[in-house]
Amino acid sequence: MSTSTALRPTQWSGTSKFLHWLMVLMLFVIAVIGLTHDYFPGDLRKLIMGWHKALGITVLVLAAARLVWNLFTPSPARIMSTPNWQHLTAQITHGLLYVLMLAMPLSGWIMSSAGGRPVNYFGLGELPNLVAKNPALRELSSEWHETMFWALLAVVIVHAGAAIYHQMVLKDGLLDRMLPRRR
Repeated sequence: MSTSTALRPTQWSGTSKFLHWLMVLMLFVIAVIGLTHDYFPGDLRKLIMGWHKALGITVLVLAAARLVWNLFTPSPARIMSTPNWQHLTAQITHGLLYVLMLAMPLSGWIMSSAGGRPVNYFGLGELPNLVAKNPALRELSSEWHETMFWALLAVVIVHAGAAIYHQMVLKDGLLDRMLPRRR
């Protein structure tokens, strides 16, 4: 969908901003749980891993919703002072973020299914297994899940670093477009 620069907004929509910052918070919580769950005793570990899985499924759904939302909602106009290579890097980075936000929860769901551990969605019920119990696939999906976590962390650092660079060094207002409007 092509929207002329003159018709494009100067800010992301309120819905886009809300989804963005909600997912930032959720990904942070999921990461903390994923990195620390081994330090908790049995029943507490089981409980927080249930949250980890349910939040991961929520990220999967919200990432898909954001993709659909972005198809129908114009993004802010490109900042014209941004060099083409930075614009291309931003597009690639955003693409990687979406791929990882979709693939990571799926790999976790596959890992749980292959390990014979159902995913319970916040006590509302169990999600269907994506695969049959399979220890080899559980191990492989576990490795992929961890690898994607570190890849996602690297891409998030690049994404956040670029936004801060634009805001603090270039002072071109790029980050302001994703922040809540000041009253």
